[in-house]
Amino acid sequence: MLNFENKEDAISYIQNLEQEIQLLAHEKSLATLEHKLQQRQKALEYLFENYMAQINQTDLDFLKSIQEESHTLLDQMQQHKHEQSEEIIKYKNTGKRIRLYTDIAQQK
Repeated sequence: MLNFENKEDAISYIQNLEQEIQLLAHEKSLATLEHKLQQRQKALEYLFENYMAQINQTDLDFLKSIQEESHTLLDQMQQHKHEQSEEIIKYKNTGKRIRLYTDIAQQK
């Protein structure tokens, strides 16, 4: 359960999570990325539930940047998914295909 003393602590926590998310996305560590995204979502919900009246324009700008980065991240993940499926199709009847499935399974 999240419990922050003030809005600044919540924002700081979200900023740290965002940095970790960007790093994990760059490394394509999908399982950990999903976990961090869930943590960020819960932190954002907590922020809005408990500190909505205290949110100012700077905070909104920061949250807007997270939203934009999330859209970029989603596009990157879709591209990666497409590349992986193309590679699997390319090696449809070979042993390499099995290794690709194994590699993908280990990422999750």
